[in-house]
Amino acid sequence: DESKDGVYLKREEGYVSYDLFIDDIKVNPSSLIKGMSIDLYLTVENDQQIKSDLLFDHVKIGEIYDKDGKKILSSDTVSKAYILTLNLQEEYVGILNEALKIGEVSLIVPEDTYEDQVTSFNAESEFKALFERSQS
Repeated sequence: DESKDGVYLKREEGYVSYDLFIDDIKVNPSSLIKGMSIDLYLTVENDQQIKSDLLFDHVKIGEIYDKDGKKILSSDTVSKAYILTLNLQEEYVGILNEALKIGEVSLIVPEDTYEDQVTSFNAESEFKALFERSQS
């Protein structure tokens, strides 16, 4: 089963724009603003166990679109976010695709959301095997 999320449009060197449908993730869409950084968490439930851990931190939101594909401006308090375009390093695309297949992705807005930081994969994550599978 292929994810309806996708990658398109090259960004700065090594980055791509990654469209993520709000329906595929847990988030309060009204709390999101273009340019802010978010942390992505993965929750997986299997064998009566629930595991949740940080997957990526400091992922920049490039654009936010409504269900008609129109960009939502930060001054717009009426439109509901439907698609987030994330600026993500190419090497992390496979990990996020795999995460969406096996569990539930949640967004958290960190306190340092507007500081200029580089996205990183949590190499100590319980889901480190995702990284290894997506690279093979």
